[in-house]
Amino acid sequence: MHTGALRRMVLLMVWPDAVWRDLSVHPIAPRQLFLRVVVPFAIVIALAHQIGWTWLNASWSPDWGHGTQQLYGSASILVVLFSALAAPTTLAALLALLAPMCGGRRDFVAAFNVAIFGTMPVFLAASALFFMPMVVLCLPAFGYSCFLYAQGVRRLLGVTRDDGAELVVGALLGLTMVMTVASLLLGALVAA
Repeated sequence: MHTGALRRMVLLMVWPDAVWRDLSVHPIAPRQLFLRVVVPFAIVIALAHQIGWTWLNASWSPDWGHGTQQLYGSASILVVLFSALAAPTTLAALLALLAPMCGGRRDFVAAFNVAIFGTMPVFLAASALFFMPMVVLCLPAFGYSCFLYAQGVRRLLGVTRDDGAELVVGALLGLTMVMTVASLLLGALVAA
């Protein structure tokens, strides 16, 4: 059964095993996934961020701890756009690089499918950030994404059940380090 990316996104929320099984037989090319899934979601997330923080006048609160400290004006939208575009690609590269250490195979196409489809709950939650209280959706979305990553690396990269969690944690830690440094550099360049 070869289904499109949109149908797979919907199925992922209710029947993820079927999606991983289908992707193991019919993976989607990274270029196609990037252009048809990542780019549209990145634009929506960046616009939602801009609406939520700028137009709804949200700002830094030491009591609540939220905000982007709007010192840089539109620089924050560029950092969010860059992060939404680069994070799934970086995660895919890290999954492909680390998979052999966990008994899996190094397959960037499969890793890209795991990264994109696993990130779908976070993409959907981040798309709702035009209304800032929706930030509460991000934590459960991240938890479900971690579950999807663990399932995906077992199914598509051939990682054993025990090593799947280690691979996901290692890749997410690497992603955090890479994206933090890259976002800080981009923010400094845009603000200068």
